[in-house]
Amino acid sequence: MRNLKFIFSNVLVLLAILSMGEVTIFVLLNNPSIIPQDWVQSFRDYYMSKDREIAQYSPKLAAYDSALFYRLKPGEHSFNNREFNTRFTVNSYGFRDDESSVKKPKIIVLGDSFTMGWGVSDSECFSSVLERYTKLSTLNTGVSSYGTAREFEVFSGLEVDSLKYLVIQYDMNDNTENCAFSYGGNKYNPSSEEEYNHIRDLHAEAIAYFPFKFTSHFARNYLESAYPEVFTEKETDKPETQTQKEPIERPYITPTDAFLNVLTHSQIPDSVPIIVFQVGDGSTEILIDPLSKLISENDSIINNPIHVLDMQANLNESHYYLLDRHLKPEGHEIVARVLSDYLNELKN
Repeated sequence: MRNLKFIFSNVLVLLAILSMGEVTIFVLLNNPSIIPQDWVQSFRDYYMSKDREIAQYSPKLAAYDSALFYRLKPGEHSFNNREFNTRFTVNSYGFRDDESSVKKPKIIVLGDSFTMGWGVSDSECFSSVLERYTKLSTLNTGVSSYGTAREFEVFSGLEVDSLKYLVIQYDMNDNTENCAFSYGGNKYNPSSEEEYNHIRDLHAEAIAYFPFKFTSHFARNYLESAYPEVFTEKETDKPETQTQKEPIERPYITPTDAFLNVLTHSQIPDSVPIIVFQVGDGSTEILIDPLSKLISENDSIINNPIHVLDMQANLNESHYYLLDRHLKPEGHEIVARVLSDYLNELKN
């Protein structure tokens, strides 16, 4: 009887400790500003891989598309994560913009989640702010995780007769898709609907909550870092698998060449200026720096003038969400102001 009482009391103590840990982590996740600096990266890794809703894999926000792998669903949606609660309005074309913006836009903005406005309201997207600054009809075609190749697949179906400026927001992740475009015969080749559903299901499984999910994750991470020899899988412990196919060797393509190749194979109206910039944590050494250097040496790379902006020089940590790493409303405001100022310089 004593042993049962001892075991029971210890179980209660353990549950109490785990519950306290779970509540503490929950409070920190919902109030990132109070996370100790040494813990920020661990919380960010958890949030990115096991906590945040990803727009393109949310059944309420997106669906499979045979040409683009996925599109945003038309309608009004809520898109919420730990650091923001936003309303999300998508027009009948699958763009986060109103219907009228699709008709003969003067400015078209291509990009991924930063352009789409991940984490901000419709009116706070930098494309919307840019339209208010310039008084020019501006179309936001950004969709999360689209690379330059898919962005121009979208561009090919737009009305461009009245286009004055083409703005491209680049992300270092674009390069994988851009290289695949080059290797795939200069066209975007989307994966199957089965693959999309598989990724969507894996994402849903990863972010699903279960009792003590927080504490079990962080406890395991701590033990793995403290005792790597215990948790590191040995080669001899791995199960035997079928012989894997040898990877196909392909010639190396620089990110700059891959990016320019996509532009070269796109129907951009002659003489329309292209403004390229990058935001986020990615290094400018991937595209922005070498592209700027190339333009300085040869300003006639393609039929259109290309202008590269060092947008990251205008932004700092306070303009990004701590865990999510997307731009806050004030970050979008700065991007719009820098673009507006530069377009005024071009006009003059």
